[in-house]
Amino acid sequence: MKTILKFSTAVIVILALSVPFGQFSAIVFDSSKQYSNESLAYSAMLDNNNVLEGNTILSADAQGEINSSFLKNYFYNQTVNYGYNQYGTCVYVAIGMVLTYYDSFWDDRLVSEQYDIKANLLANTMAYIGSTASPGSSETSLSVTEYDAYVSAMNSLSSISLHAKLLTDGMSLGYDFGLDTDDAHVVLEDYLDNVSSIDRSDWYVFSSMHYNYYETIPNTNISYGERMRNQVIHYVEMNTPVIVFLRDIDNIKINHGVVAYDYDEETDVLYSHFGKHDDGQYVNYSDRGYDGITGYVVLTKNGNHCHSNNYVINGNHVCTCQLENHAHQYSYTSQGVYSHKKTCYCGVDTNGAHRFLVSGNFYVCRDCGFRKPYNGTIPVPALSIGGNVTSTLSVILGLNN
Repeated sequence: MKTILKFSTAVIVILALSVPFGQFSAIVFDSSKQYSNESLAYSAMLDNNNVLEGNTILSADAQGEINSSFLKNYFYNQTVNYGYNQYGTCVYVAIGMVLTYYDSFWDDRLVSEQYDIKANLLANTMAYIGSTASPGSSETSLSVTEYDAYVSAMNSLSSISLHAKLLTDGMSLGYDFGLDTDDAHVVLEDYLDNVSSIDRSDWYVFSSMHYNYYETIPNTNISYGERMRNQVIHYVEMNTPVIVFLRDIDNIKINHGVVAYDYDEETDVLYSHFGKHDDGQYVNYSDRGYDGITGYVVLTKNGNHCHSNNYVINGNHVCTCQLENHAHQYSYTSQGVYSHKKTCYCGVDTNGAHRFLVSGNFYVCRDCGFRKPYNGTIPVPALSIGGNVTSTLSVILGLNN
């Protein structure tokens, strides 16, 4: 494996590289392999041989779990209001869904109002479980069949359709409909660089890729694909959606890009939105014939919450942080041997017990990063960079080995 560093003025890496904020982003790939554009492009279409098979059927308990998390609820209910994967533009669809998620949840400035599609909630509830469909952006389904005509139509719609804008911007960067992990990273960075209303230093992009995902990592007993899957699971467990690139070892299926957003620890299943309308917003990718992750791109946030107006109740716009089942996003302070204080941006604060994981010679709290050695209770301060403990949690857990 060789690490290629792409320098940028406002990009950092969190949860996967122990580097100071604001220095660089990284694309990881095996430079010893020679790949054609066709082999790396992720471009599964709606009308390919991926049969529509429906979502995983949820039990009552599982449905309750979905409703308890904004991340899970948002993507599970995103049955419409996202880009239409008409000509193998699945990765652009995934990028758009991640952007509209953060626009609704964290910062309403991330996606311009001209692209927003609002969601109506039931009048008698202040919970987003009353939403008929999650907010998002235009679907842009077109009847044109020729390549040039489709490109021209996307150009003309780029001022009103987020999917069209992303595709048009990607093509201006030299990419086509299908994108690999590296391409998607650049497209997402380019989008963020050109949103003047946000504080660019608040948004970070990280990506990792290894096309031969089934190969064993030297001096370990796990494959590159397994390591990337474990990293994706850690992001999802921290309420962060991840753009995931899927492949099957026999190359029967077309490479596909999806959004992973839920993980069932009991069954060890990672669930994703497959970007296919009326089918596939809650899917175990192995059920669709994919057996490996070849890469992922993750967008993470910092800074302050900016209220969104993407949910509507009786004509009144409300932000997700005002809803009864608002998903708290905690920061952690006042670390003690047994507990920490956690505070949400909505104002709620409480004390919580450490949730320890075993890592090397230490017990490490998976939430705040507090750690202590096996052989005693003498606390060891959590590693930190720029005051952000979680930025080094992956180093403590060995995720980047």
